[in-house]
Amino acid sequence: MKHMAAVLTERTNRSQKMITTAWYVGISIVWIGAIALSVAANNSETAARFKLSAAQIRLLQLVFALPGVLIVLAILFGGLSIWRYARAIGGSKEGRGFRFISYGVFALLAGLIISNYLGGLQQLLAQHAANPQKVKTDFVISSNYAAVVVSFITYGLLLKGSYLLLRSIGRQLDKARRLAPVAALFTLLAVLYAWLIHGNANSRVSVGPGLSPTFGLSYWLVVSTVALPLVASWFVGVVALMHLRKYYTATKGVVYRLLFKKFVIGMTLFIFLNIALQLLTQLASFYNTRNLSGILALIVVIYGALAYAFILIAQGAQKLHTIEDILIE
Repeated sequence: MKHMAAVLTERTNRSQKMITTAWYVGISIVWIGAIALSVAANNSETAARFKLSAAQIRLLQLVFALPGVLIVLAILFGGLSIWRYARAIGGSKEGRGFRFISYGVFALLAGLIISNYLGGLQQLLAQHAANPQKVKTDFVISSNYAAVVVSFITYGLLLKGSYLLLRSIGRQLDKARRLAPVAALFTLLAVLYAWLIHGNANSRVSVGPGLSPTFGLSYWLVVSTVALPLVASWFVGVVALMHLRKYYTATKGVVYRLLFKKFVIGMTLFIFLNIALQLLTQLASFYNTRNLSGILALIVVIYGALAYAFILIAQGAQKLHTIEDILIE
């Protein structure tokens, strides 16, 4: 009987490894496909704007593609690790919470892939269209709405998971004392965001050749259907992180503390980098008056911070393997 159990366990482990490998290979191929779309597109306008050759622009795209692959694989690792652990602990109190957290991580991964594909398709289809500017504007509108939907799904799933985890140890967030200051802060953020959009000449229509409008919609439509929903989704994400922080400070599990401490730090970096990027995107004059080296330096800093955020999430998720291996054995 023990021999049979050992054989079954070995087969299960082998099967799980094959499935995991398939996930990594599949996501890598999908991500490389998005990169290929961008590289295949005509980049003559971008090359002329920055006074570079088409080959140099493609080289820059490929240079920044490698960190992108590492980022999506780190996110995938984190999501798979949490999901596998949720399955391993079955119907325990924490099981459902961990499942929703993993779904949130997978939604985040899907959002990044969708965003990159939409960007690549925009460039590729625009160069063959009778009205390239209309194609670019349509894709910009679609990308912004997709970002809002993915943001709500991601942070909503994280909030559900964090709430269930906190409830599993009989705790809850002090909403009156904790949420009021955060709500006030995000109200001010919404006002700042709307003000920056109003001052961004590129938000509704393109202000130059080779540039796409930031939103491609009227001001009030942008504010009501993109800006305010995005700010609301960020607020949901921060509330989810507050639940997770309370959970890992109150739980007795050492591994849970290690996982969620790094997870909270990583996701906090991700959310606030998103906020910073959205605010910086409205400063069209900033980009129009900077040379390529300045813009590249900003991109490097953002990519570095994003990579660090997702490495933290992956490091935290790695701790679950120890518990999972014990449960399987």
